[in-house]
Amino acid sequence: MKRNTIQKINDLNEKFSVRSERFQEEFRYLTDMENAFGIRFTAIPETSEIHLDSIFCCGTIVEKFKEPHPRVFIQKADSGKRILDDMQYFSGGGFTWHTIPHGVRQVPAVGDTKFPVHTYRELHSDGLVEMGFVSDFCGHNYGDDLCLLSDLPIAVFANLAVWADRIRSQTPISTAEYIIEMEICTKGRRVILTHDYTAAIFAIRNGTIFPPGTKESLRCSLGDSEEIPECVASFYLDFWNLFPNHGYAEKAVFTIEELNR
Repeated sequence: MKRNTIQKINDLNEKFSVRSERFQEEFRYLTDMENAFGIRFTAIPETSEIHLDSIFCCGTIVEKFKEPHPRVFIQKADSGKRILDDMQYFSGGGFTWHTIPHGVRQVPAVGDTKFPVHTYRELHSDGLVEMGFVSDFCGHNYGDDLCLLSDLPIAVFANLAVWADRIRSQTPISTAEYIIEMEICTKGRRVILTHDYTAAIFAIRNGTIFPPGTKESLRCSLGDSEEIPECVASFYLDFWNLFPNHGYAEKAVFTIEELNR
């Protein structure tokens, strides 16, 4: 039993390592790949018994495997309930699906044109789901600093968790446990975490900065469907605790609506 557990952990580590190496290729889509940052979210099932057939049809992903696009709400003790709406880089028109070895991938339909922001989604036949974001965008009043909206990592994590839950619900192993990894890496410049692209001074004073050369990762387990809000809340605390000078991360309650099953 112990040997099997160790082997499973080693297999997962190897799969995440492969995804981390592959993620570096996404920077080539940017206008300035040497001064940029990226965030990758990958969910991998612990079981090797998931096999998805026919996930691509008529130029797009099969309907039952599409991301549900839930509405994710956050509420903290000192503020009202609000929606996390920082999925704009992943939504809207202008995206296309195409096949890749053992899966499907969605990217912006821009051909060889390079932009300050690039996003993608992938679903693999073994149940792996991934969403990634790379950027070399500097916000207003930031100088040479890159900026990251603080809600974006939380919103993407929640969407990925719900999507992974949708995928496993379409298989005979509907209770399969997933492990989710977030990786953030920075190149050339520091990254300021902000609320609205304008609060650079606030971010600097509160220590919410990823310096150049940062490579951080977090992992968590995705249990039952009912546990997803708690999983998001746990990730929220872990993410903010990446900033040792920021102080104590305030707890928050998350609710997820309109899963569109």
